[in-house]
Amino acid sequence: MKMEALSVRDILSTQDIVIPEIQREYVWGNNKQLLEQFIRDITTAGTDINVGFLYSYMPEQASHSTCFLIDGQQRFTTLVLILYYLSIKEKRQADFNGLLKCSGTHMSFSYRVRSTTDNFLRKLFSDNTWFTGTGIEKQIKNKGWYTTIYDNDPSIQTILKSLQIIDEKLRENSGPLYDTIAGKVRFWYFNVKDTSQGEELYITMNSRGEILQPYENIKPLLFEKLCESGLKSAYHAYGKQWDTWEEFFYSLNEGEDIRQVDTGMNNFLRTVIELLSCKEHDKIKPAEDILEVSLTLSSISDYYQALEKIKGQYPEQVKQLFEKGDLYVLKGLLTVYVKENRDERDPLRIYKTLENGCRRKLVNNVPLLKFLRKFRNSNLPFYDFIHTQQEEAPEELQNVFDQHELNKINIYRQTGDPELEELFWQAEAHPVTNGSLKCIWYEKFSDNDAIRQPWTTADKNTFRKRFGLFQELFKPEHIRIPLSTPPQQNIIDNSLIARALITIDDYTINTGGRNWCFGFSDRWKDIMNTPKSYPVVSGLIDQLSEDDSPVSLYDKLRKIIDNYLTNYDLNKKDSRYYIAKYPDSLQAMHDGHNIIFFEAGWDNYWIDVINKDRMSSYHINLFRYLVYKYYPLTKDFNQWLELKNDLTLDCAEQHGWCIKYSDKVKTEFVEEQFKGYPLKPNREEKLFFIPVDLKEDLIEAGIGILEKMTQIP
Repeated sequence: MKMEALSVRDILSTQDIVIPEIQREYVWGNNKQLLEQFIRDITTAGTDINVGFLYSYMPEQASHSTCFLIDGQQRFTTLVLILYYLSIKEKRQADFNGLLKCSGTHMSFSYRVRSTTDNFLRKLFSDNTWFTGTGIEKQIKNKGWYTTIYDNDPSIQTILKSLQIIDEKLRENSGPLYDTIAGKVRFWYFNVKDTSQGEELYITMNSRGEILQPYENIKPLLFEKLCESGLKSAYHAYGKQWDTWEEFFYSLNEGEDIRQVDTGMNNFLRTVIELLSCKEHDKIKPAEDILEVSLTLSSISDYYQALEKIKGQYPEQVKQLFEKGDLYVLKGLLTVYVKENRDERDPLRIYKTLENGCRRKLVNNVPLLKFLRKFRNSNLPFYDFIHTQQEEAPEELQNVFDQHELNKINIYRQTGDPELEELFWQAEAHPVTNGSLKCIWYEKFSDNDAIRQPWTTADKNTFRKRFGLFQELFKPEHIRIPLSTPPQQNIIDNSLIARALITIDDYTINTGGRNWCFGFSDRWKDIMNTPKSYPVVSGLIDQLSEDDSPVSLYDKLRKIIDNYLTNYDLNKKDSRYYIAKYPDSLQAMHDGHNIIFFEAGWDNYWIDVINKDRMSSYHINLFRYLVYKYYPLTKDFNQWLELKNDLTLDCAEQHGWCIKYSDKVKTEFVEEQFKGYPLKPNREEKLFFIPVDLKEDLIEAGIGILEKMTQIP
């Protein structure tokens, strides 16, 4: 294939370029952002700039210098219009008229899509009068040669719009541009007639003088394959379509960096190749891909038509083509829209199902691609197809959807209730559920068959009530309050939620090592997707939904905590009791999102509250902090309970307190002060341990011990 980088001047000086009848209308003037971006690119490059491919062929029984454009006419026509405008602005009419042979029988640029368009351009190019002021479109329509016939020609009307945009962009430009546009803006130009088997089809440079984009590289191969397949008659139609595809991405790009258009087109073709091959394709390899997956212009066209439909319903998914990503949801939507037999709700169902799978990070590319191909080739709606796969290929299906998703789909099939679908989808989209409904109603959505209860008709209303409570509980204004914020009356915050949950059971998640998180705004969704949390959160919703008393949610949460403390078996007390009892137990000492740090579980009372994911300088023992917080007298010590007499009250692993001392302290003073206490000395560690009976309050006991310590000289 003979390839040359030629300018408009190079081409029109040696050939007569014809836009043939089979080409579509000129449309770039209808896309202002696209045209403005094109003008910016060619006028600000500073050096030679290449604007892409220009394909032509020599028709039979035509002169050797006549070439019909089959691809690139929008760009070429736009450049000719810009040259016309600049020739008048810069007084280069003679050069332009000579280049286009305006006075000859045949111009070197003819627009034969419609005879009226060609006639209009001949008259326009022969008129060298400069436009006074703005409003070029109106001025041209007032010309003596302009007839009302032109008003019905869509290409002419678009040309007028283009000239108006060109004027807006270039009227105030002070430097000469005519020679730059005529001689420095180049195309990769080749004539199809020169194509021969075995010649190298790869081109190394693209429209910006960079390495050619994969989608640009694959284009000549696809068109050659079309000719080889005996479908040469479709060559021109697909040439038009390729222009349409590129313009689609230009319009989506909304005037941003032109390289984003390349990204979008590359990702679209890569996605099509993956859907056809069911294999990962990080990069497009033109020659290999065409052979391996039988990629054709026809198959691309099918998926492009699907993409246009998706743009109308799910524009955010199409926009993702401009970014790096796996595009799982878009792959599902493309499949369902090219599928011949589908339920009218299938696009929405596959969108919601895959969106939720992505939200929960469950989707894997190759298993999904294989599933989508089988789905496309089936005659079944989406849910029915999944049902058959549960019976025929359960292991393959488990690689695409986990049991939770399949259970929900089975409920959808069982009920046939679109309203229930919408309700579940709403719950899945909640930022805290992160796609899982198990925390809302564990007994109905558990993966464990022994626990999961059958879905009944009455369950829809119950679920709606439970989800309403969940929404109210995890409102953004509730969970954005840091655990370190002091509690306020009638205000639901993270601390109140955490304390209510801990009355059900331990739900905390490990954040590494010995660090455990109670939950705050950006951690709740992690907690909701931790198996041990499912029955705990659901259990709290159980209690809230069973309480029909006419009180606020705040009061209901307080009641749950109070009932827990009232019925608590003090003989089995562990440190969770104190977290539930004291409203500011998790506040600790520093502003932040606090978590706990402990050595060996809840039975160990050496628990620190820290404000980061790891131990830091901002940490303090939970129980020591509560003693400091609730000490009723003047605090003649710091928050670490370090006294001026070199004594320190510290926590212990058991239910009790340690009195630490330095070498300066006379231990007999301590023993005398605490006569009658079950004092256990540890001379090696320089401390006394005072156990506290489980039926007594550890914090109150600590306050009493601390008060006596302050009296020691």
